[in-house]
Amino acid sequence: MARSRQAFLRQLYAEHLEEASFLYLQRLNLLTDNELSWVEIQDFETRLYAHLDALVIGGQPVLDRFADYPAADAGEVFAVCAVYGLSDDLSGFMFVLAALDLSDNDTCRAMTDALNMHAPAAWVKDLARLPFADKPAYLKVLMPFFYRQRLSMGKPALSMANNLLKEAPMMVPVFGHADLTNQPAILESVLEYVDSNDVLLRNQAAIVMLKQHQHGPLKQRLGAMPAETVTWQAMAVAMDVGLYQFLEQKSPDQLSDDAIRAFGLIGLPEAIPRLVRLLSNDEKAAAAADALFSITGAPLYEDVFIADEVTEEELFPEEVDAFKRGESPMHVDQRPFGTNTRRISQDADLWLQWLTQFKQHFVLGKRHRMGALISPSQLVAVLQHEQSPHEIRRFTAWELECRYQSDVLFSVADTVHIQQQQIRKLDQWANLYEHEAGLDAGCWHIHQEAVA
Repeated sequence: MARSRQAFLRQLYAEHLEEASFLYLQRLNLLTDNELSWVEIQDFETRLYAHLDALVIGGQPVLDRFADYPAADAGEVFAVCAVYGLSDDLSGFMFVLAALDLSDNDTCRAMTDALNMHAPAAWVKDLARLPFADKPAYLKVLMPFFYRQRLSMGKPALSMANNLLKEAPMMVPVFGHADLTNQPAILESVLEYVDSNDVLLRNQAAIVMLKQHQHGPLKQRLGAMPAETVTWQAMAVAMDVGLYQFLEQKSPDQLSDDAIRAFGLIGLPEAIPRLVRLLSNDEKAAAAADALFSITGAPLYEDVFIADEVTEEELFPEEVDAFKRGESPMHVDQRPFGTNTRRISQDADLWLQWLTQFKQHFVLGKRHRMGALISPSQLVAVLQHEQSPHEIRRFTAWELECRYQSDVLFSVADTVHIQQQQIRKLDQWANLYEHEAGLDAGCWHIHQEAVA
């Protein structure tokens, strides 16, 4: 029990900090959890902001406490830096920047997230004047923030950032918006990540190469990689019909899950019969269902029970014999361990029934996304749709940049509030773009140019 008002407040602020840390880390996990729609994540963000507000209201005593508080994890780093941003305390943020171990990428990401969400725009000029030649690691935190604030970085800073890439792969997306003219070393560094073990990272690297008009080097590198590791979905949002023709020649055994989902992003209804047949293949059914949804937007869902995978090492001694006989461990009420989940239907008969009713809505030879001909406006509608899966939204956002060169900054990792703001800007941009370009919906475009 707290013995004084000051002790009580310290305990209270510590609890707010702990809760803010937990909710920040929980939010990161939810960004890829299809159990929740992207707008439902706002509930967690609202709770997170409530704890941050409480710390801001605490005023100077909280900020003084932070100066002596060793942040224990990335969640607490985010909360501390966010409070400094909301309090417009640049000196406090600089203290944290100088004090923390920036070799930890989770720490760097947390600080960048705090800047992007809560730092005053006026901080940019002061932060841009920091001695990066002496403190190059600062760029791991600050370059993504500068990019979001539309601050162009000169060649010296880009070269320093390139030197950090091997230890700081989260900087890769920044290079998609930089002027890399006469910067072959940076392009080569980014290209190294297209065969990363991290699926998101290799997609990000491929997208950077495509945005930088480096289709040739990217194709050459991907051609030397095992087919199961190629970033087919990234290629699908930036390449021409040749990619479909290439994948269409492959047998089912030669198609990775990523390649199957690429058919969905390509969006040609000619792929639908093949995708329906793949639903009968247990190993490929999930990818095929995702691809069908990407093309059609059909509201076909099913509730299924996913049993937990159990290893013998996790069992109590009395459960081992039954496990060896093929019996799964049970709850005390004889329910198997696992979770009930809703997913896009993998029932081929249900899909065939739906397609029989709605096939006239799809035009052969034209690209579709979630039931409509692809255009900038339709891609924006996909971003806005509450039931759009997280991965489809991510690749759709990249497609707006690669095919139509949208200049509206958008990320599916942003808060729901920021995403909604940017979607409104994207909608205005798309309407103007289509009016001026006289766009033919459903056709192929690369860097704003229509291609056959």
